[in-house]
Amino acid sequence: MSSPRQILAGSTYLISRRTLDRMFLLRPDPFVTQVFLYCLAYTATQCNILVHGFVCLSNHLHLVLTDPAGVLPVFMERFDGLLARALNAYRVLLLAGQLQRGGARDAGRRVGQVDLRVGQSGLGGSGRSREGLGGGDQ
Repeated sequence: MSSPRQILAGSTYLISRRTLDRMFLLRPDPFVTQVFLYCLAYTATQCNILVHGFVCLSNHLHLVLTDPAGVLPVFMERFDGLLARALNAYRVLLLAGQLQRGGARDAGRRVGQVDLRVGQSGLGGSGRSREGLGGGDQ
């Protein structure tokens, strides 16, 4: 196992993340692009992270960012979680045949509905842990 990363306020980082089993979960789709940009902008604003650049490929992503407050682990937890929940809800709707590929506006509305239903059912935790898509302070 590698050594833990040292987190220092004011440091600049190059972050690389892979998808589960290197599957093509971040494919170039208009809705996936919108969700990725929203999740990145929302969590960067929420955690006061300065994003200098990013590359999102089908099975991995790279971020170049500066962390003025030393909250990189919190940022990554929120970004990864929000992105995963949104894309999982989108895939559930695609598999159920309720969406046509490329219908980004309708997909955003329906993903928000699914996210709200999960939050109301108690399966997704409290509203505080579900900030962003469909719940919490926006």
